[in-house]
Amino acid sequence: MNTKLTSLLLAGTAAIAITFGSGSASATSFTGVCPNVLGHASAGVGGTGSAAGCTIGISVNSTSLIINTGLSPNGDTGLFTSTSGGALAYESNEDVLIGIKNTGTGTIGSVTLTGASLFDLENPTNGADGIDFYANIAKNASDTSCSPVSSATASCYGGPISFFTNITAGLNSGTVNFIGGLGPGQSTYFSLEEPTNNAICATGCSHTPFQAPEPASLALLGSGLLGLAGLRSLRRRKQG
Repeated sequence: MNTKLTSLLLAGTAAIAITFGSGSASATSFTGVCPNVLGHASAGVGGTGSAAGCTIGISVNSTSLIINTGLSPNGDTGLFTSTSGGALAYESNEDVLIGIKNTGTGTIGSVTLTGASLFDLENPTNGADGIDFYANIAKNASDTSCSPVSSATASCYGGPISFFTNITAGLNSGTVNFIGGLGPGQSTYFSLEEPTNNAICATGCSHTPFQAPEPASLALLGSGLLGLAGLRSLRRRKQG
């Protein structure tokens, strides 16, 4: 993960530079982004909590998506390795705890991530070992990675606001969506399977902007509706 990879994405997706091991010039703090799950009781096929925070950190803005890990933080802070089991596992087994922070000025609607078996999530009814139970939170309304609720038997992967779509047949790629979007300066966390050799996004990742109307647009729409209402009222008075 000390090598640097920059790639231009295909047309139709956000064109961003994907950088690994970028050094301290673009360092991001992930302190407090992910929960400390050290010593937490096990869930699903996972083991005891084994990380004090994010094991992978993603900082994203309109032009770049930068990934560092607890194994190779490259200036990022608040990234950890496992005290037991897989090097980046937060549950003493093989799952990674991913923190993401929007360092730009626009709102991010989703990110598409790749990695060998990254989305090979455990059985959602009796084996899932996602982050929710470890973080002591209920599953969010859009997350279907466990059913029916997050528990010691099956813990969901989506964290507070994330859910997964477009998972490929090979389970090597999928889209992580953020309920309501991830605004400027905001952060959240979710979990996935540990990719082979910890190589996440080695074959390209992307992100999409959130399409909800901006406040200025809503205000303009409201002004337009008021204008139409006034025009109709004036016409009625003239007709009367």
